[in-house]
Amino acid sequence: MTTRVACLGGSLTRAQLSVDYLDLLERRLSGDLRLARFGVNGDFAHNLLRRLDAVVADPPDVITVLIGTNDARASLPGHLVERTMKRKHLPERPSAGWFQECLGAVVERLRTETDATAGLLSLPVRGQELDGAAARASRTYSRLIAEVATAGGATCLPLHERQTEELRRADPAPVPYTAAPPLLSPKSSTPGCRSGARSRFRRPGPLLLSRSGLGHGGGACFQPCNRFQSSL
Repeated sequence: MTTRVACLGGSLTRAQLSVDYLDLLERRLSGDLRLARFGVNGDFAHNLLRRLDAVVADPPDVITVLIGTNDARASLPGHLVERTMKRKHLPERPSAGWFQECLGAVVERLRTETDATAGLLSLPVRGQELDGAAARASRTYSRLIAEVATAGGATCLPLHERQTEELRRADPAPVPYTAAPPLLSPKSSTPGCRSGARSRFRRPGPLLLSRSGLGHGGGACFQPCNRFQSSL
């Protein structure tokens, strides 16, 4: 029996400029899986909440959510918040409280309008300086994600925590976080795809540890916990 998995998120889920974690999941997990990608470059939790119709209209068996890197990034000193708000049509200034509110609404809608098992991933480590401002922001928002998961009855998948363990173990050079330029808008990113959502696979793109931290430690960071894996 095929297990349908919908992966929701921003540019890390879209995987144009980072490692393709859907590809990692496909290669690591056994069984008959069909993965669908719902990633839009630059999305905040608010944007994800507004585009859930495509998911709940044809609900899968399992839903993963990796969102919040842009919310956390907006909290960093020097971030051009007003420009981001205009580009992503945000009705209010990004904040930790608003992020948690929007993510909670995402979980609530998935819980009440689908029968899917939902898992929220904590955020990838920003850069390789664990005491840097970017890494601290991703840690703070990862804690908020864990709180939302607990309150909403979803599974929290500890991506941030496992990447932190890998970084401490490997002790790599302290590469600082460098903000990437704005990504393509959903309308221009992939021809023929509405709202940036797509279900076809891409091979892993460039590994940009200084921007996303994704991929450090390889597939180990994406090994699901036992409770969540039983749904796959």
